[in-house]
Amino acid sequence: MGRTVLKSNLIDLLAYPPPFSCWLALCSDPDATTFDTWQVLHQLIWADLRLPFGDSFFIANRNLQWSNQVSLTEHPEILTAHPHDTMHTWGDYIFSGSYRFTRADAEEGLQRLQGLGVVPRVWTDHSNFSGNLLHRASTQATPFTMDRSGHQYVNELYTLDLIRAAGVRYVWDGTLQKHVVGQDRHVTAWQWYEGRYRARNRLAMVLLDRVTRPFDKLRNQEIFSYSPAGNAQYYPHQFPDGSRLYCFPRFGSWGSGDIDGLGSLLAPAQVERLIRSQGTAVVYTHLGKRHVSRRDAATHVPEATIQALRNLAEKHHAGAVQISPTAELLDYLVLRDHIRIDGTTLHFEPDAIRFPDLAPRDLEGHSFGLRLRSRDITVMCRGTRVRTVDVEPMGDVHRLRIH
Repeated sequence: MGRTVLKSNLIDLLAYPPPFSCWLALCSDPDATTFDTWQVLHQLIWADLRLPFGDSFFIANRNLQWSNQVSLTEHPEILTAHPHDTMHTWGDYIFSGSYRFTRADAEEGLQRLQGLGVVPRVWTDHSNFSGNLLHRASTQATPFTMDRSGHQYVNELYTLDLIRAAGVRYVWDGTLQKHVVGQDRHVTAWQWYEGRYRARNRLAMVLLDRVTRPFDKLRNQEIFSYSPAGNAQYYPHQFPDGSRLYCFPRFGSWGSGDIDGLGSLLAPAQVERLIRSQGTAVVYTHLGKRHVSRRDAATHVPEATIQALRNLAEKHHAGAVQISPTAELLDYLVLRDHIRIDGTTLHFEPDAIRFPDLAPRDLEGHSFGLRLRSRDITVMCRGTRVRTVDVEPMGDVHRLRIH
């Protein structure tokens, strides 16, 4: 049951806590979501189907063409209805007329977040927003800019220090993975190029990739895109100001990033592929946006998407697919990837970005999958024994719960 990611003589660490062998999160952007639409989505996804996804928010809305979008300024109550772990930049400042975003807007946004007591762990860039970090970013994330004559100017669009102060530790890297179902697992070059090329061309690409690998720095990275670590669900990234955060890709495509396309991304066949892959997926979408062909439809969520969500809910509640907010998935992966096994002892070690001062309280609420060849097990966190643990047998594996 489940894939092994770390082996020792007495303990094997599984990729995910049993009974789950894969993990899915929904990372939706709030574009075009009105409060009426938000209520429909809340009732269907979180209330009726009990799907424990996370949601995202705009802090403020300056978009004149979508003046009725939901934001925390008008509707802070959305935060307590279901989990919201993602800030979609500092707000919607696209199509804002003569109004231009500056650092002062971010400072006001940070005050609002702190006043509401919300700590978003995830940041996603928005469209062509001038304050984006990686996706279509118009400026470097540095406090100052310099012209060709050497004159230095204050960068009014620099807000990465404020983003970190808000609590963000995970940043969408601006990419979408649409060819490989299931991240957080090794894939071969053949698997990587599957979907990108037909079988004959794929074989040629795999061979060319292998032959030209010694000249990696000279190759076109868009064509020869395979890397043994290229299917990771998260990775560390250093920004121009020296800040280090984790980045992550999302799964999907630009053309399917709405409530209509979600039905195909989460179709039963796709969910089965994820289960077989024993990997992860952070699904890209806009729950509040319809395809233009259904702009005037009487119902917001099309039937195909409803059926896909129902099937996913059944798989989750049956123990086949783990589902959580994006931040919870990424937190789990960071904790899991910093476990060291010594005999019958699990050592949880700090990482340099999300948990630099790891303490037992950071482990609370997390579960881990183990294959044990000993009845004794000890859990340590930076030299301190963690005593609030349960080890529950589940078939031929065990689930370690930390309270």
